[in-house]
Amino acid sequence: MATSPLTAGWLYFIREQDYRSRELSPYVKIGIVRAQEAENFTRGVEERIKEHQTGNPRTLVSQAHIEAHMVEQVETLMHRNFAELRIEGEWFDFSAEGLLDRAIAMSQQFALEASEAAADLASAADLSKRASIAPALEATAESIAMRDRLLILKAAMKQFAAADKRIRQAVNDEIEREGHGQGVARQVERTIVKFDTEGFSEAYPEIVAEFTKQVTKISGNFTVVTSKEAGAKSALEEAATELWLAGAGAALKVLDAAEGGQATVVELNRAWLPVVAWHAATEWEATRLDAHLRASCGVAEGIAGVCNWKRTEKTVSKLDEKALRKAHEAKCAEFTTTETITAVEMMRRQEQGPETEGLADANE
Repeated sequence: MATSPLTAGWLYFIREQDYRSRELSPYVKIGIVRAQEAENFTRGVEERIKEHQTGNPRTLVSQAHIEAHMVEQVETLMHRNFAELRIEGEWFDFSAEGLLDRAIAMSQQFALEASEAAADLASAADLSKRASIAPALEATAESIAMRDRLLILKAAMKQFAAADKRIRQAVNDEIEREGHGQGVARQVERTIVKFDTEGFSEAYPEIVAEFTKQVTKISGNFTVVTSKEAGAKSALEEAATELWLAGAGAALKVLDAAEGGQATVVELNRAWLPVVAWHAATEWEATRLDAHLRASCGVAEGIAGVCNWKRTEKTVSKLDEKALRKAHEAKCAEFTTTETITAVEMMRRQEQGPETEGLADANE
């Protein structure tokens, strides 16, 4: 995300109301107002309503709002959890009775979790800028349990990444065969710009030296310790697989069928949406556990048998590439290449009925 993960603000639910009947539409927009964008929620949401009111024949009204410390993460969790109900962009269909109330309650729970995690994330960010000055702490039963859970989550998410790659390949193959993604996927071209720093340095060493300076930084990777005991490692792997299959078992069967030409892209996309919600929840839990373990390290080099985080101060050479490219645009162009790659962009789909369907981008 472009802004800090600790960005505070408000998550809002905006509804449509018919001008004449005053009846509320089932369509609800879930969006955010960042604290730095408005003095308070009322002013912020009023501006949002004005923005979205243009061109809308219905009156937009604020249904509810929730204050959150990590408002962008909370919004993402909400969007992914209700992906199957997405109509377009940030608009969702909450026609089912009680569903909107459930969504608001869910957002309140996410906001509470974000509030609890904010202190750990802030502490972890601060510690990443400070060298460790004490030996590893002694492990506790709680830290060991957190380690095991985090390892399980990380292993399950690796299986998600592998399956997601398979899905995109299956969809790409379908598009190549049929010439389209049946309205739920598309191919997009992305341009990658590469600057050959090594080649430029060999050709213009004096220029590179001019834009290179010595900087001091704190360096050190945070790693979770994997048990060396075969039995314990096997048990964690089994738990990760069990967690993964519980969240994606049905979708994987559809994926197998799609790769064998027995399922359509539409069926695959529909089966995958609940897995997107599963992944969002899994990633969120892993983020909070990771932050808590980092914060628990304090100024120590880690927690014995749980995690390692030795941080040392290092002086390194750093090239100010941005200033270099601005000052020597023509010379840098000689060592700059562009590459266009084709990627598959999955679309979120909500069936409105036998004839009508709505679409929205799934790649946030």
